Amino acid sequence: MEIIVLTQQASVIPLTKPIALLASDLSQKYGLSFADAIIYATARHENVELITSDNHFENLPNIRYFAKQ
Repeated sequence: MEIIVLTQQASVIPLTKPIALLASDLSQKYGLSFADAIIYATARHENVELITSDNHFENLPNIRYFAKQ
């Protein structure tokens, strides 16, 4: 139920040039795929915590990671 509440509060953020450039930097810095880097860069750009169960993000700053069970 908590996940449903969180998704209802979500916003759609357009991919802008600053986010794409930040994604490029984060991809290189953390070895992320570009798709993962876009997700991470968007969260960083919007100054929000990223909540995920994707282990590619597990040890990154400003991530709330939930291990898959």
